[in-house]
Amino acid sequence: MDKWITHLSSDDQTLRMMALSMLRLFGDLARPALPALKQHLTDDDPYFRLSVAGAIGAIAPEDTEALPVLIEGLSSPVALNRATACEFIGERRNKSVVLNVTPLLHDDEFIVRFAAAKAIGRTFNNWLHAIAMCIGMLKNADESKRAIGASALFCIRRHAKRHVDLLRMAIVDAPWDVRLDIEEVIGVLSTV
Repeated sequence: MDKWITHLSSDDQTLRMMALSMLRLFGDLARPALPALKQHLTDDDPYFRLSVAGAIGAIAPEDTEALPVLIEGLSSPVALNRATACEFIGERRNKSVVLNVTPLLHDDEFIVRFAAAKAIGRTFNNWLHAIAMCIGMLKNADESKRAIGASALFCIRRHAKRHVDLLRMAIVDAPWDVRLDIEEVIGVLSTV
């Protein structure tokens, strides 16, 4: 574990991110890394800061020191950072903290909206908003947006399987090409 803690300070960004991933995987066993991780909560790289905060949450979910970094990340001008902050907040399953992601349900970027919906789904075990968001994308006239909606739905397939009826309702008023894509998604969800 000591080598991963040392790699947190590397000049090699890939090595730093790998160290964070490994420490996250160790989970509770990585508690000795918490002081080193907390030193990086003020790193110059916003994505790395968010990833450090996420690792702290995975290792010590009760530790609140990283929460301000995650909440700050929700207002980042970079969509990936906002989505990442939502993901890590959702992993904590803290009902009062997750309320900070609700404004992002209306974000301009789908990855952010979906990450916010997933955070809420994880925390409250209510996936309907995330599923409805995916169905909205599946009904889009743009084929690439439908593909993104299907991919997002497959990310939460365990929960989406319980709501296949919503997909069947979406077919009713859909154009033929959209209907074919939705039927394909229903088929995949039914077999998994």
